[in-house]
Amino acid sequence: MVIEPIAQSGGATMAVGRFGWKHVATLVGVVVAVQVGIVAGVKWFIPDAAAQGQFGDTFGATNSLFSGLALAGLICTLILQQRQMKVQGIDSERIRVEAASALMIQQRSNHLNALTFLMRHYDDRLARLTSDRSSGPAAADVLRERDALSAQRLQLERIVAGLHETVVSGLGDQHVR
Repeated sequence: MVIEPIAQSGGATMAVGRFGWKHVATLVGVVVAVQVGIVAGVKWFIPDAAAQGQFGDTFGATNSLFSGLALAGLICTLILQQRQMKVQGIDSERIRVEAASALMIQQRSNHLNALTFLMRHYDDRLARLTSDRSSGPAAADVLRERDALSAQRLQLERIVAGLHETVVSGLGDQHVR
């Protein structure tokens, strides 16, 4: 049986052996062969049925020993299962935290995209207002609107820069395009 580490989380390593149905069939075959050999040996060497019964009674302690070993094996299995579930819980919590972080970064990225779109809209509107050659009172209105849009765009630019820094810092080692 080969034992290989398959999972490592939080310093804990689980090992799983490749113990397939062929191994189980071989083990069952060996146990059956030993049992058949014991029965044949007892019948061969002890022909009297009463003596065979007395000989069988001497294996009561052995029966208790194997029952105790089976119980110990069951306890070991439960302990291993508890450890595996603990490692799985740690992995599950780590994945949950990473998913929440990724969701937050995605939401910030979506906000960044929306604000960038709004900035483009301001740029288009400012370009139209700059090219507008109105005169008189309409020119004053165009100038006021252009100044207001320029101020809003500058404020939006600061927000986008801050949000971009937050998104980039949240990504860690991942690349930003």
